[in-house]
Amino acid sequence: KITSETNREICVTNPTDLGLDRLEIYIGAWSIPSTVSYNGINYTVSSIDHQAFTSCRLTSISLPNTLVTIGDEAFCSTYIETIIIPNSVNSIGKSVFSNCHSLRSISLSSQLSSIPDGAFGSCELLSDITIPNSVTSIGQIAFYGCENLKSINIPDGIKTIGGSAFNKTGLSSVSIPSSVNRIDYSAFYGCQHLENVYSYVFNPFNIGDGVFKGISSTATLHLPQGTTSQYQEYPEWTQYFSAIVDDLANPNPPVTTYTLSIRSTGNGTANYGGSAIRG
Repeated sequence: KITSETNREICVTNPTDLGLDRLEIYIGAWSIPSTVSYNGINYTVSSIDHQAFTSCRLTSISLPNTLVTIGDEAFCSTYIETIIIPNSVNSIGKSVFSNCHSLRSISLSSQLSSIPDGAFGSCELLSDITIPNSVTSIGQIAFYGCENLKSINIPDGIKTIGGSAFNKTGLSSVSIPSSVNRIDYSAFYGCQHLENVYSYVFNPFNIGDGVFKGISSTATLHLPQGTTSQYQEYPEWTQYFSAIVDDLANPNPPVTTYTLSIRSTGNGTANYGGSAIRG
């Protein structure tokens, strides 16, 4: 459908809005063009509407680099195995790939500012994904139930990790960057294989209930040097770990300062460290 006559932009819409059966239209492999001609006018494909492909028997899709937004549940419950989100995209919707039980690999746009709620929930086979450095928040149940997700890099710059964001994933280790200032309830709940958590947060804060409940019974919490007593003031950080060690480099090392004195000799020179400096 046309979204802007002025900018000549169109949106890939849910065909049921047009009285069509999307389950019979979107089957197999598809490629979305960058432009579409209508009544002799070329329109740029700039968005995909909410639920545009939901539950379709779609196995693969190629997206154009003119795309800017992808709506809620756009590819929910499809059969896509791998997909590349072009760097032109700056927003993806809630549950956009949820319940894609065949999805194994996805390349995200470097322009995204957030991973929305439920984005990859219950994608059990997902194992290959990189969170771009542009992202500052990870939504609720974003990776819930991604059992095959063994590792993921949470980049420095992330500020919030939503409730149950990594609940019941296959993570064996995870690093929490110093930029994080909020972790909601059950964020890593039920990660039975999680053996090592590396927290680079120098000043700990209250986190949600059960963030680390249900992780490995032999898990170790690694902290910045000299911060153990601070973390122990917040039981939700520490109570589920069998060992706590402060073996990470201090992100705020002490700064050594020196005071230098320069004494005037009264004859146009100054003594510094035993040497004469002429002014």
